[in-house]
Amino acid sequence: MMILNKNLDNMWDQLDRAPTEYAIEFKAKTTGVISNNSKEILIAIDNKDNYRHLIIPIKKGNYKSDTSSRGINILYRSFKKEGEDFQFIDTVCKIPRLNALFNIVLSEILEELRLDNTTPYKVCIKILQQWRELINRKFYRLLPEHEIQGLFGELWYLRELNEIDNDALKYWQGPQGQPHDFSNGTNAIEVKTYVKKERIIRINGINQLTPPEEGVLSLSVIQLKKVTSGGESVPNLIDSLRDKGMNYTELLTKISAIGYSIDDNEQYNEKYRYQVSENRIYHVDDKFPKIALKSFKTDKLPPNIIDLNYIINISSEPPKPILESKIRQGMIEFCSQYSTNLPKKTGEKDIEINYFKKIAEGENKYIEFKSSLRWDYHQDKINKELEFTVMKNIAAFLNTEGGMLFIGIDDDGSILGIKKDYETLGRKQNKDGFLLKLDNIINNGIGKEIGQYIDIKIIELENKHICIIEVSKSNKPIFIKKGNLEEFIIRGAAGTKTLSLSEYSDYRVLHWSGLE
Repeated sequence: MMILNKNLDNMWDQLDRAPTEYAIEFKAKTTGVISNNSKEILIAIDNKDNYRHLIIPIKKGNYKSDTSSRGINILYRSFKKEGEDFQFIDTVCKIPRLNALFNIVLSEILEELRLDNTTPYKVCIKILQQWRELINRKFYRLLPEHEIQGLFGELWYLRELNEIDNDALKYWQGPQGQPHDFSNGTNAIEVKTYVKKERIIRINGINQLTPPEEGVLSLSVIQLKKVTSGGESVPNLIDSLRDKGMNYTELLTKISAIGYSIDDNEQYNEKYRYQVSENRIYHVDDKFPKIALKSFKTDKLPPNIIDLNYIINISSEPPKPILESKIRQGMIEFCSQYSTNLPKKTGEKDIEINYFKKIAEGENKYIEFKSSLRWDYHQDKINKELEFTVMKNIAAFLNTEGGMLFIGIDDDGSILGIKKDYETLGRKQNKDGFLLKLDNIINNGIGKEIGQYIDIKIIELENKHICIIEVSKSNKPIFIKKGNLEEFIIRGAAGTKTLSLSEYSDYRVLHWSGLE
């Protein structure tokens, strides 16, 4: 499949460079794979929207279109030419950001049809279903370097485990919101990376160094050296795991839960390459330097403290790592003790805690709080300027690297809720009325086309409704309208910034270098 995937990349490049003939619907190339009616399967780019397609001619039959996925659809199409009926399946990617994932879907379809072309429609439906959860996910920003380093360490460690157990992906539980990166159902492993000389690592959460009940916790501390050439990147590790036979669908589903998108592989490849200099393993026992619930007299965090992050320095001994010669034996024992009693997937309570943690982080380049959509708490009345402020923040995230906008949260992180907004909505003073109002504000001020980049939900925290808008980076500049004027806004560390015409021109070249 890997070879076919690379061939597809080359074919798309050739089609992109081919001249457009507007008298026909598609620019197309043959794939070398034959369908069940003895005609060749094509890939194509349409001349109207520049969408990518897989065109599969098929025998006559009863088929239905499948448009339930967010950006990749299977369409049944037919037409008559010179009195003859033609039928085909058109698998199309309608969101350019999903093109890299679309390539993988097409590769699997073509690979299966190369081996058996008797039921092409069923093959397309089956493979799309396997990838549907990942296709429907939203990605909203490039991960910052410290998160890439953390992901690199986890994938590197996963590859080490995979050398012992070729089903090692089942142990990687961190992306599912569990407290530790790897678990065999009884024991757990936490992975940390660092790049400086000092062995200083950040602990995220009060439970991260708490061993599982009736189990033991090991801490893998990996030293990385950043390099400009050679070494490996996160995309290299992902490809390496796929080449070793790891379930690619499940692997990508897990890394996407962290916020990683394979559509950004090229940037990650160029920016972040590392060599592993050292891997130390520690047993996290009562003598290991840490803060746990047992550190407090009441065995729980003080009032109003939701969670706790801290930094430890283990550059000197103690603590003493296990002998390097025993590391592999420890991995073998970990894999041999697999239990089906693995942690369950993230539930509603875990999701609620994750949002509390986001709020506790405070406002930054990727997180913004707004007390309401349209109710002015200072003037005690509706203020439509607040609606414009919400639009500005959405547009700024779209034009930068994406982010999350919380409505119903005060600047200091206090949860206000959106009840006051509900009360301004006339007859529909509920979630539906709020979402309809927000939808109208966005459509009128920014445009309907940004729907593919935003995900809006209303959740309950502390018995109050709040609105969360997750925004992905747009693949083109987005302007907002105010009267007869348009503004271009970006996100900075301290909030939004409106760019002048000259600033916009420079920013456009740097941020969307592929645009003409």
